[in-house]
Amino acid sequence: MILETMLQRLFASLVHGPSMNARPHRSRQRCDWMDLTSLQGLDPASALKTLLEKRKIEFPAKVPAFSAPAFPEAEWSDEQKKARDAFQKQTRLLKKLRDMADDALEYMNDHGESCLALGFPLISMPPVADEKSLRGSSRVLAPLLLMPVNIQVRTASRAGVTLECVGEGADLLVANPALVAWLERQTGKTLGDLYLDDEAADPWREVEELLKQIQTLLDLPIAPAFHSDTLLETVPLLEKLPKSVTVLPSAVLGLFPLSNQSLLRDTRWMLENQAILQEPASAFLNPQALHEVSEEMAAEETIAVQGRHFAQEWLVSAADPCQANAVLASREAKALVVHGPPGTGKSQTITNMIADHLARGERVLFVCDKRTALDVVKYRLDAVGLGDLCGVVHDPSGDRKDFYMGLRGKLETLADMPSPKDPRSQLDSVNKQLAALHAELEGCRKKLHLTPDAAAQSFHDLLGAWLEYAAKDHPALAESIPSLLPAMVEEASTSLDEICRRAEKAGYPANPFRDLLDIGLADFLGRSSSDVRATLDALHAAAEKADALKPTSAVANLDPAKPLSGQAAMRDSLVKLLRELAAEQDLSFAQACVVLPEARRQELRKELPDVTTWLEQAGPALDRSLVSSARSAGLLTLALVNQHLASLQAWESVAGSFFKRLFAGATKTAANAALMPLGLTLATGWQQGLAFYRGVKYRLLVADWLARVTGIASITLPEEVEMHRQVKVAQTAWETHALLLNLGCADSLAASLQDQASVESLAVRLEQEGQWAHALNQLTTLVAQSGLFAEAAPRELLSRWLSAGSVQETTRSWQVHAPSLEDMVRLQHALGQLPPSLQDPTRKLLVQGIAFEDLRATFMHQAVENGLRERLRQDPELAAMDGERIEAAFDAFLKLSQEKPQHVGDYIRFLWVNHQRERLLASTGSQLNKQGAGLRQRLYVKGKKALKLRQMLATGAEVEGGDPIYDLCPVWMASPSTVAQIFPRQPIFDVVIFDEASQCRLEEALPVLLRGHRVVIAGDQKQLPPTRFFESALADSGDSDAETAEELFYQQQQEAEDLLTAALNLDVKEAYLDVHYRSRNEALIGFSNEHYYGSRLQPIPGHPRNKALSTPIRLHRVNGVYQDRANVQEAEAAVNLIAELLANPEPPSIGVACFNLTQKEAIHDALANRVTQDPDFARLYEVAKSRKGRDSFEGLFVKNLENVQGDERDVMIICTTFGPDPQGKFRRNFGALSQREGGRRLNVLVTRARDAVHVLTSIPAAEYSVAEATPPGQIPNGRLQLYAYLRYAEKLAAVFTHYQEELEKMRRDTQPELKKWDSATPSPLAEAFGHALLDRHQTGTHIHWGNEGFCVDVACIHPLMPADVTVGVLTDFSRFHKTPDPIEWDIFRTRVLRAQGWELQRLWSPVLFRRAPESLQSVKDEHDRLSLPPTDKQVAAMVE
Repeated sequence: MILETMLQRLFASLVHGPSMNARPHRSRQRCDWMDLTSLQGLDPASALKTLLEKRKIEFPAKVPAFSAPAFPEAEWSDEQKKARDAFQKQTRLLKKLRDMADDALEYMNDHGESCLALGFPLISMPPVADEKSLRGSSRVLAPLLLMPVNIQVRTASRAGVTLECVGEGADLLVANPALVAWLERQTGKTLGDLYLDDEAADPWREVEELLKQIQTLLDLPIAPAFHSDTLLETVPLLEKLPKSVTVLPSAVLGLFPLSNQSLLRDTRWMLENQAILQEPASAFLNPQALHEVSEEMAAEETIAVQGRHFAQEWLVSAADPCQANAVLASREAKALVVHGPPGTGKSQTITNMIADHLARGERVLFVCDKRTALDVVKYRLDAVGLGDLCGVVHDPSGDRKDFYMGLRGKLETLADMPSPKDPRSQLDSVNKQLAALHAELEGCRKKLHLTPDAAAQSFHDLLGAWLEYAAKDHPALAESIPSLLPAMVEEASTSLDEICRRAEKAGYPANPFRDLLDIGLADFLGRSSSDVRATLDALHAAAEKADALKPTSAVANLDPAKPLSGQAAMRDSLVKLLRELAAEQDLSFAQACVVLPEARRQELRKELPDVTTWLEQAGPALDRSLVSSARSAGLLTLALVNQHLASLQAWESVAGSFFKRLFAGATKTAANAALMPLGLTLATGWQQGLAFYRGVKYRLLVADWLARVTGIASITLPEEVEMHRQVKVAQTAWETHALLLNLGCADSLAASLQDQASVESLAVRLEQEGQWAHALNQLTTLVAQSGLFAEAAPRELLSRWLSAGSVQETTRSWQVHAPSLEDMVRLQHALGQLPPSLQDPTRKLLVQGIAFEDLRATFMHQAVENGLRERLRQDPELAAMDGERIEAAFDAFLKLSQEKPQHVGDYIRFLWVNHQRERLLASTGSQLNKQGAGLRQRLYVKGKKALKLRQMLATGAEVEGGDPIYDLCPVWMASPSTVAQIFPRQPIFDVVIFDEASQCRLEEALPVLLRGHRVVIAGDQKQLPPTRFFESALADSGDSDAETAEELFYQQQQEAEDLLTAALNLDVKEAYLDVHYRSRNEALIGFSNEHYYGSRLQPIPGHPRNKALSTPIRLHRVNGVYQDRANVQEAEAAVNLIAELLANPEPPSIGVACFNLTQKEAIHDALANRVTQDPDFARLYEVAKSRKGRDSFEGLFVKNLENVQGDERDVMIICTTFGPDPQGKFRRNFGALSQREGGRRLNVLVTRARDAVHVLTSIPAAEYSVAEATPPGQIPNGRLQLYAYLRYAEKLAAVFTHYQEELEKMRRDTQPELKKWDSATPSPLAEAFGHALLDRHQTGTHIHWGNEGFCVDVACIHPLMPADVTVGVLTDFSRFHKTPDPIEWDIFRTRVLRAQGWELQRLWSPVLFRRAPESLQSVKDEHDRLSLPPTDKQVAAMVE
């Protein structure tokens, strides 16, 4: 069914094309040859013979210029009216011929072949019954032969027309292929071999032979007569055409596509052999291929990161990751669709695809209907040294000679060509290094950007969170919390929030209950408020008592660390001791005891127990008479007393035994000597004497001790009472001193012992202190017993009270803050619910009056830092990651990537040259072998041996091992019709690549698919559907309905299926080119990107300093009148704008597009008038029309909407054409824009410009200013989208105006700020880094500047020029998620940004974590450096 449909469409396009409907009437692309009569210079009736003989003829314009008389036309003479009419007729003819010449040039520039021809004679055939199945008119008026010509039209001096034949030899005259194919189908007969005049010596014989074959084919009774002497006649009008088959002696000059019946033959063959068809052709026979593709934007696909196999990658020129991915996908897919929106580098991608297949020894057929697309790819292959492996045969006739000559030249030099160097070892080395570097970089990227598990954050994001907290000015923790994790903080957030709320409500930092309470929440809630109040009142009463007893001045401060009861008792003891001292009349001895040096005092005090013992042993008071006798005898010295005492003690030991006394003479003598001074006898007084000497001894020992206390050198026997008193005083004084020393105020004792009053005063003061201590002890006991406070609270309170002025202030504040007690208890309870590691830090931070956000930030900072440190601990490679190493790896990878294409090109040349030599050279390698010589014989250009392309290829089809021409030329570039014409129906090529597939009709593509094993279909579903130059010229994008069956057919044909749409209906692999290169200002592609491509395109953003200060899309309100399908005012405005642009010192390339052919003619008329009136403009205009680009034609053009696809220019001028009519009424008939594919036409139109678009419009603003609602499920038509584009242009102008106002405001107020751009993959690290720069260094930044693919994470704003930036910061790797190779994209992004003028610094998370302040300072330093005004030397360098 599909093949039948395709065959029917091919026939229909032939029947209704200009080659079968050559009527010149009402046609802007054809004119009757006899119309040249109006030039009155040369009779065209006999001029055909001259043209065929001389190959060139000139028709001078002889009608003189007419100047209208000064009087009214009604008074003109008949001669004057005839002169006017003749001149107007001549002018119209010259204009029509000029338009035809311009259209022919346009077609040549687009398609690379001539379409201007003189067709003669004409065959007229009435409708036939079999034609009912075909749409449109079935009347045939077709030229039998077509003679390609060039035409030059002169309208100024020497006005006239020159025609010149362009065909040579057999190509001088071409049998109308459309007519031949149609006749064969209608008659079921095959036209015999046509006579070919290779030398073009007898063209009339060719006419005669063809007429004979037509006679046979149509069963005409006699052969039509048409020869060199036949005079041409005017083409009859439709209604005057003969009713039978007739050959008319007429000719038509016009634009004729050389339609090729080969497509018909191939389709018919496919229909007959459908059962044996194989993929890819067979896949397109699925009825699904003819279904409509949904216009809804597909959901964004998930792109998985793919592994790289560098040894299998064969790129010969730069390719962004999207393009490289498409090249890889083209290898194995039976059918691959490459979505290439405007300016995304389809040609570059196809170039690399071809090279990739060549590197694997495969053959490629590159197909496109437009010659320019083929030439662009051929130019790029030439640039990489692979052009000699390619053959361009878009036009089999025009390209044959150059193609043959090129192949013959290669054959003749093949033996002498030096052997290419084998680059495989270098390639292997480069591939291994690239693989190692890529693996290293990808490993780093995964460690930084991937998460260890689904619930975790990446290291990059985690560091962003850490830096965000680190940069904030929140309180720091006194001590780190190593066990704290972010999840713990998150889980505790509610409790922390409650705690902070209660802390704020209760005034926690100053709340008197803070850190004192220890009552459980349940216990507290179980107590009544009155009970709590009574407790607080009792505490306050006790506090009042304590304050009342507080001494005015303290002898010794109470020690809160010691029990108050003990301290009170100590003071009580001191009071008693002091009062004992105060009772003494003489305090000098007490003072002497106190002022002793510490060591001496301690020594004497240690002896005090002995002294006490001595006093006890001294016995009763001494006999005074004995004391007197002893004193008189001088015995009251301790030495003598000890001597006599010893004698008496010795006697005591023997006195009881008679025998001992007999033998103790000496002892007796000594005892008598001791008793004698006392007046005592041994017999009766020795015991009294012994007691006396013993009492004296102990008294003298006490006296010696007292002497040492007082420091008196002599020792005398003390008075009994005085001795006891002094010992008692010493003991009391030292005990008092010890207690006071314990209190830390021992010095006060010596000062007080001056008199009894001082001692009493000291006692009173200590007594008061003791009473205060008792009161405080009672209060603290009440606190402990209250049930409200913690166990340690009394001691803490005591410390506070002892140092404060008043105790009752505390208890009073408790009473005042009693309402907050519940909040404090609940707060304490909530604190207890926190993880133990958070409780104490939270209390400490609450004291600082911290808010919840700051509290949470403090803990999160610590927790995130813990997480980072744990990650680094677990992953030593991550911890050791270093920025210098990563950037060195990037640089090495980039260098090798740039080197590799040259090695790949060398390898491809090495591979194919060796293959060609093996196939075409003899074993000696010095001459061609049999196959090589045979191939050379097939490549003659002239003579009887010259073969047409189809014949030449057919001749080689039987060569053993395959035709060697495909080894000599493994890449062929052709149009679909050429492919069907010259190649056998075999899969000769490994892959067939289609470009501009959305414009390739399915019926024209199917025969091409027979020639390949796989197919790559490159195009854009959002651009123009299939149109032909001639159909678009007729349909004209106009605003009127079809007036004839022929016009209706063309409108219906515009809705035919294209190859791209058919492929998308099938199960095909798809690849997307997402990087947009064409628009130098991203706003140019912004409308299409949003409305047609779902914002997936990544235009390359220009550096901010290069950003235009005016809108790149400028809306010019012309307010013209739309009359007779034209808007003259817009045409004149377009010409004025062209003149303005061409007057620039370096004028841009310019394209003008309008919405119908009538407007195109109006613009041409306006240009012609300007050329006539302005010689300077005429010179610039001629230069602009012939302008050449690097790899394509860049001439100024004026085209209608249908013919602008494939073109691009620096500046596009769009005439919207439509406007109010002379009565001021605006019609909403937008012709093709209102049709089904109108939006696609608009998309093509608005994406042609590189630098700027000027929109000239007369559509009332009220018409488009408010968006119309689109019914659910429907897509806005072209008219509504045009309105949206006009609104977009106005909005863009407003945005740029606002931008300038903002710049002025920023220049006046250069306050730094952070500006965050929307991003689908935002970086917390970038935002945190920007905030840190702003907070710590007062540096303004753009965050996520640019778009998803070309994002500068942090761009520092120039402090003096706010439109500019200084340094850009890239944090870790690119986060662009629509690429299969993030590493390649990172390198690509960085290269593009640096090429745009960016000064970039790269930050790596592990390094930033280790050296955050240094990293910030480094960026700040670079920002400051780039913020400095340029030096004179730098200015001079920039000027140069």
